[in-house]
Formats: sequence, C-alpha cells, structure tokens
Amino acid sequence: MTTTPVSVMTLDGEAAKAMRAAAAEIERDAASIASAMAAIHGGDWHVHIDHLAGLVMVVRH
Repeated sequence: MTTTPVSVMTLDGEAAKAMRAAAAEIERDAASIASAMAAIHGGDWHVHIDHLAGLVMVVRH
C-alpha cells in the first residue's frame, strides 16, 4: 500500500502543530548528533533531512 505524503502546509490545527513539533525535534536531534560527531572526530559535520525519502543523514563535509 502506498500513501501520499502530507505536507504540514495543507493541515491546520493540532495535527499541523504536532507535525511541526516533531519536525523541529528531528532537526534538533540531528544537529546534536552532528555536534557530537564533530567533538569526537573533528571536522565540519552537516545534516541532510529528506522527509519524503525517510532519510536523516549526518556527514562530514
């Protein structure tokens, strides 16, 4: 079964608020991981998040 991704921009009310909060949490967590990787391994680390692909990537730049 395939589902169509729902954009936060098409929602209103509590569902949109919850989705925005979850997206912000993902961004914060990924940034925290990038910071920890820099502390451990050095270098400049970047975060790439693709919600449609279901991908969170933290890579050394």
